[in-house]
Amino acid sequence: MATPVEEKTVAAPPVAPAGPVAARTWPWRAPVTVLLALVLPVVVLLQGPSRPVDVALVLQLVLCAYTGARLSGVVGSASVSPLQGMFWLFCYTAMGIAPLAQQVVGRTPIPVTGSPDDIVYAILLTLLGCLAFDVGTHLHSGKGTARTVDGAQAPRRPLVDIPRSRTIALTALALVGTAAFVGTLGVAAFFSSREAIGEGFAAAGLASDSRAGTATLRAFGTVPVLLAFLLLSRRLVIDPRTRRRPAFVLAWAATLAAQVVVNNPISNARFWFVTVALSTLLVLFPRRVGVFRALLLVGVVASLVLLPVADRFRLQGGQPTFERTSTVETLALKDYDQMNMMSNTVTFVREGPGHTWGEQAAGTLLFWVPRSMWESKPSDTGTTVGLYIGTENVNLSEPLWAELWIDFGLVGMLLGFVLVGYLLRRGDHWYAGAVDRGRLVTTTGMIAIPVLAGYEAILLRGSLLQATGRVSVMVLCFVLLSAWTRRRGVPENPDPASLALARQRRLP
Repeated sequence: MATPVEEKTVAAPPVAPAGPVAARTWPWRAPVTVLLALVLPVVVLLQGPSRPVDVALVLQLVLCAYTGARLSGVVGSASVSPLQGMFWLFCYTAMGIAPLAQQVVGRTPIPVTGSPDDIVYAILLTLLGCLAFDVGTHLHSGKGTARTVDGAQAPRRPLVDIPRSRTIALTALALVGTAAFVGTLGVAAFFSSREAIGEGFAAAGLASDSRAGTATLRAFGTVPVLLAFLLLSRRLVIDPRTRRRPAFVLAWAATLAAQVVVNNPISNARFWFVTVALSTLLVLFPRRVGVFRALLLVGVVASLVLLPVADRFRLQGGQPTFERTSTVETLALKDYDQMNMMSNTVTFVREGPGHTWGEQAAGTLLFWVPRSMWESKPSDTGTTVGLYIGTENVNLSEPLWAELWIDFGLVGMLLGFVLVGYLLRRGDHWYAGAVDRGRLVTTTGMIAIPVLAGYEAILLRGSLLQATGRVSVMVLCFVLLSAWTRRRGVPENPDPASLALARQRRLP
């Protein structure tokens, strides 16, 4: 039986309780709240012809105001909360402002085949899910990560640093996976278009009817190298000795070059490139509340203005799908089909087979089971609904609200978002405390939380089956970095002598 890896841990000096980083109240919080929750929705509302006020429009404005206020709360907070920040950023832009623009323009990127009541119900489900998420965040008290020892605050548990052997193993795995990926498709494909990547898979005989299978193959070439790059980058930031080691710097340069090839915005979906960029900034500036605020505010502008026109390299029939039009019309007609798919899912359940009661979730969790062994394996939820409404393009989103509702009904959806809210709040609280205490430590969570925050938009956008490929590879890499380790450091109730001895330990 394998012997657990013993590793060194670094105990930080006594600090304030983990959680929000001490800071004064942000003076711009109130103006930003007014801007996001009131001004911007009204500006969008005035961009189109006047329309009668109905229940759908009122609920959409309420959703914009609520998500805008909650996003402003995260922006104005004294702590860095990447998981909650990305949740409210997605809700505000993709589920709030973009659907409002669609109602104003009177056009949608995909057909909405149901009745007006289905649209109202879809907006109401989204609003209830956001409220349930807030309930879940309040269930986490934020206590229990620090305790008083001899009158000072000290961490309950030591932060376990990722061993050097694990760093080497992940870097080697990443470079091998990237080399195999690039060798299969050729370097030129990665600087051509996303369509060229798909054609490369087909030419190599790796394409299949399952997009999840192809995504998993692609994930092995893109995810490990991102994690290795983030891990090596943090080592360079926190430990000056690593900058004087040629082998370490060379490994970091190799992962950077690999990032440029396989994770560039030309050959990747925009949401994945957002994951790469956001996680990199959060790893390089983990304690900068100002940087985090700027990321969220810039994210609003980028989501509403830049993201809808950033598909210049997605080719259809050899021509870029880039057109010049008004900002509101572009926002309404481009990729924000999440609320449309919410409505279509309501129609599908009402007119079709009804709720699936866990069948779609089972297909997502067991995505790795070949269809030859499971003939009745459910298809991607977005594809299933797309085929039902008769769209030509069935590569559609299926937001998390719809995924939970179609499988578990209203009660199951609400409970699901309560759990999501609790977990994201817990993750943010741990991350803030770990970053504040771990000045000389790199834990798995310090890398995982920024990556998951960036990838959160893909998970919320859906469908879940399409997102499982990269998620599964992420989990495998996190296990490689953190499993089978033995904690050794400050005991649960340290005495001053033990605490002083622990402070003297440093990275090997």
